Amino acid sequence: MELKWITLRVKNMVLAKAFYEEYLGLPCVRMFSPAPDMQIAFFKAENGMEIELIESVKIPVQRIQGVSMGIETTKYDDLLLKSRQAGILEGEPQLLGGNLECFMITDPDGMGIQVIRK
Repeated sequence: MELKWITLRVKNMVLAKAFYEEYLGLPCVRMFSPAPDMQIAFFKAENGMEIELIESVKIPVQRIQGVSMGIETTKYDDLLLKSRQAGILEGEPQLLGGNLECFMITDPDGMGIQVIRK
C-alpha cells in the first residue's frame, strides 16, 4: 500500500496556494476546475506524496482537532525564520525521540503542520 495524497478543504484557494507553493516550497503540479464553483490543486513533495487542496462553495471547510501533518525539509532553518516573521509559529522547536527536531505552524485554514529537520 502506498499513500498517494491527503485532501484539505480550503476557504480561499489563492491564500492556500500561496502558502503551500511559495511559503512551504511545494510545487503545484496540477490545478483544475471540475465545476464552476470548485477549484482543485495538487502539490507534490520530493517523495511523491501529494497534498490536494479543494475550494468549493458547496463543501464546507471543517477541521478535525488533533490532526496535523508532518513535512520533512532541508530548508528547516529558513522556514523557522519565516514562521517567526509571519507569526504562525505555534511554539519553539523541540527535540523529539532523540534527534528529531521539529516545530509546529498552521496553514491559512488552521491545519497543523509539523516541520521536521531533514
